[in-house]
Amino acid sequence: MNKEKVQQLYDNVWYRIDNEYTHECCDCSLVHTVKYKLENGVVFMQWNLNPRETKKARKIRAQNK
Repeated sequence: MNKEKVQQLYDNVWYRIDNEYTHECCDCSLVHTVKYKLENGVVFMQWNLNPRETKKARKIRAQNK
């Protein structure tokens, strides 16, 4: 996960995604890696909490207050 770019998400904004996407919640800085796949015309997604990136994001947020 070293080279992943984490993008903070905001309400009412559309984001283009690929098969895997890492994002940070705008309110609590929780970071999840979200994976998408398409099977027989149906989109599936899988969310996984990323504790390491969450810790880094929260540290940065605390320093900016």
